[in-house]
Amino acid sequence: MPSANSQPNATRRRRSSPDMSAAQRLRLRFLESVVVWEGAVHRQRLVEMFGVTENHVSRDFKLYTGRHPHNLTYDLSRKRYLPTAKFRPQYASGSADEYLAMLRMVCDSGDVRLPGMPAPTEADVVPLTCGGVDAKTLQAITRAITDRTGLEVVYQSMRRPEPAKHSLWPHALVFSGTRWHARAYDLDAGSFRDFVLSRLTVKASLTQDCPEGAPERDAEWTSRVELEVKPAGRLSGPQRQAIAREYGMSGGAGKEKWTLSLRTCLVPYFLHLHRLDSKDRKPFLELADPSLVERHRFPDP
Repeated sequence: MPSANSQPNATRRRRSSPDMSAAQRLRLRFLESVVVWEGAVHRQRLVEMFGVTENHVSRDFKLYTGRHPHNLTYDLSRKRYLPTAKFRPQYASGSADEYLAMLRMVCDSGDVRLPGMPAPTEADVVPLTCGGVDAKTLQAITRAITDRTGLEVVYQSMRRPEPAKHSLWPHALVFSGTRWHARAYDLDAGSFRDFVLSRLTVKASLTQDCPEGAPERDAEWTSRVELEVKPAGRLSGPQRQAIAREYGMSGGAGKEKWTLSLRTCLVPYFLHLHRLDSKDRKPFLELADPSLVERHRFPDP
């Protein structure tokens, strides 16, 4: 299997292919990233990700296997490409941050079709955290999600002084707005809950099936909550209008609102991110139904 720590000078290699379009290079980068982290890739994954035809994707795979014949092998039974023992990424960096950024791009926009890129615009961002997710940890979790297998881990909770062992069956990754979590069934707690990736160390794989069955039994993942958010009542009229523009709210003056539907397990993160979980934080927003705060607190670990 490919190593998550194999990180060639991807930038230099990408620039060495002037005959390849930027869009095609991006698709090959995504192809390799999926192989590194999920252990396999099929054509339909690229079709759905980029909104292109199967003919486009077939040409991508033909180009890739022609240029790098020792990287992938086709599994007829699974109808997908697998990495060979000699696999080395040529377009992807192989870093955890790259894969997570791709996932976040999908979560944020739902559409990553990129036309020809114009000249870059000056921009920068405030980093969310200084640390990162361990590459081997992320790889083990994404493989477990793909294969529906379990993991024995050690997790450091912030509500307990010492780390503790857990038997987890992860089924999804969650970005809370500040950091990444694994959504998993926790055998010790007997429930589905979230685990911060950077606080988790994988010790071993578990071959037995999830005691709770399919991920579809995670009620807080499959159910949704409707929220209505509006500018805080303490704001002046012009301030309310400014907040309404900032958050893309609908409704006229005095009736501004932001309506959204979230998975139930994501509601506490949303409330905390937008400072809606405590009146002491004096947010610029408020809930139309304040009782949501009490009904959607973070669960105890």
